[in-house]
Amino acid sequence: MPEPSAYDNFFFPVARQFIEDNVNGALSALPAGVRILDVGSQGKDMQRTYPDDAELLSFDIDPASEADFLGDICESNSDTIPDASFDAILLTDVLEHVCQPFAAIDEVARMLKPRGSVLFSSPLNCRIHGPIPDCWRFTEFGLQVLFRNFDCAVFEKLESPDRTLFPLQYFGVWKKPEEARDIAINELRFERIE
Repeated sequence: MPEPSAYDNFFFPVARQFIEDNVNGALSALPAGVRILDVGSQGKDMQRTYPDDAELLSFDIDPASEADFLGDICESNSDTIPDASFDAILLTDVLEHVCQPFAAIDEVARMLKPRGSVLFSSPLNCRIHGPIPDCWRFTEFGLQVLFRNFDCAVFEKLESPDRTLFPLQYFGVWKKPEEARDIAINELRFERIE
């Protein structure tokens, strides 16, 4: 097994703290009694504070995870999870590991109640890591494309030291709109970065 580099030893604890601080901040904004689905938690060591009386359920592809729901987030799971079942879905450092990220976002949207929140994180400047496969890295523009049919409520970047325009990590909260939308990718407009 390869030894972690000095960069890895720096990156992972800093990124994990960034994620947990932002997730806990977003969780504190949720009302009591919400129903939350944590996708792909696979034994991550997380220090999270959930709203009072929250119902927390888990979803994973790995049977060894002992998740409440087993399935592939890139496919329909409507046989076990009805439409609009959750007030919030945690999708922290998951999308880089799925084979079909657009299908995964469609399934998240299906499971989420209108005005429900997706609490999302994803690395950008990070080595290949498990669980395998580790397929993707998303820029903020790619995330705008993936979440184009949601309303962005929060978007944070953990900047790389001494390297602009290459953040270590992203965190966002996206809200499912009351009425479903289907924005074509070619309708999106982006600000130019110099």
